[in-house]
Amino acid sequence: MYRDKKISLVIPAYNEEKLIRPTLENVPAVIDRIYVVDDCSPDNQNEVILACAKTDPRITLLKHTVNQGPGGAIITGYRQSAQDKHDITVVVGGDHQMDLSEVHSFLDPIIDGRANYVKGNRFILKTWRIPCLKCPKFV
Repeated sequence: MYRDKKISLVIPAYNEEKLIRPTLENVPAVIDRIYVVDDCSPDNQNEVILACAKTDPRITLLKHTVNQGPGGAIITGYRQSAQDKHDITVVVGGDHQMDLSEVHSFLDPIIDGRANYVKGNRFILKTWRIPCLKCPKFV
């Protein structure tokens, strides 16, 4: 829980055998459920995910029977998150390129009613601010 909101994390995964472990090991405690969506990956990523799930009960592996691409994997995760009644869903790739220690920066504008949707960009410097579409203030 984060500020009385149930938070889920969706991770679309394809060929992430080498990077999914550090991604999962660095998920902060504010995340209540982690949905890793296997998009028919031919590598051994699912073995790594299931090993991580043994020590982190928040992890749920969802499997596609047909490759749907990252968009399809994200939709699968969103649907499961909605079915499980999470208030907010965060999406990150399984390649450990996003710093989840910053997740509060994305959750706060939504919880505070300043934004309906927040998107990060790992290539933008931290000093940049993105204008909120609902209000003239910056988030």
